[in-house]
Amino acid sequence: MLDKKKLFIVIAAITTGSAAMMAMLAIAAINMNTQRMVLVGIFVAVGLITSALVYGAASALITNSSVDDSDKHTDEVSTAEERVAPVFEPKAAQTLMILQKKGRLIDFLQEDISGYDDKQIGHAIRAIHAGCREALMEYMKIEPVRHEQEGHEVTVGAGFDPSSVRLTGNVTGQPPFRGVLRHCGWRVVATSLPETSEGHDLSVVEPAEVEIL
Repeated sequence: MLDKKKLFIVIAAITTGSAAMMAMLAIAAINMNTQRMVLVGIFVAVGLITSALVYGAASALITNSSVDDSDKHTDEVSTAEERVAPVFEPKAAQTLMILQKKGRLIDFLQEDISGYDDKQIGHAIRAIHAGCREALMEYMKIEPVRHEQEGHEVTVGAGFDPSSVRLTGNVTGQPPFRGVLRHCGWRVVATSLPETSEGHDLSVVEPAEVEIL
């Protein structure tokens, strides 16, 4: 990596040396004839041009070094992000496993139902609903966020929790708000997911099934 501090010291030394040389030549030129003064002027001009070229080249090197360092840092960050493993939440996978086992929910959601009529879908939904409802009742305790009857007017007071109550419609001003309860909302009170055996791969929510002939 380019040492910028050392480079600036070299530039300063060259520039200072050139300036000193020009000063000495200028003093010496007082007693010179015209021809020698012309030569001194040429040397001074060459010194100035050389200093400018050295400075310009050094500045370009510093700029390119900074860009290269920045690109390298960006590439390292991108590579590190690519190496980050995807997030896996075992309890979420276990919940999907239960809903699949009880109600074949994943099978249904993964199925392309665009080719079925409403009657066929309705018949399948009944079995899925029964199985998923059974799983929900067995492993989770859920209660409504609002206990008022849906379709009735309710009041949302000041300091309400936006994660518990979502306001829709003509929302203006400050609470309290008056509105109609369109959905009671649901809150998980407790979960009682079953213990899993050691070594069980929770990422497999439904194992492949092979019938041996």
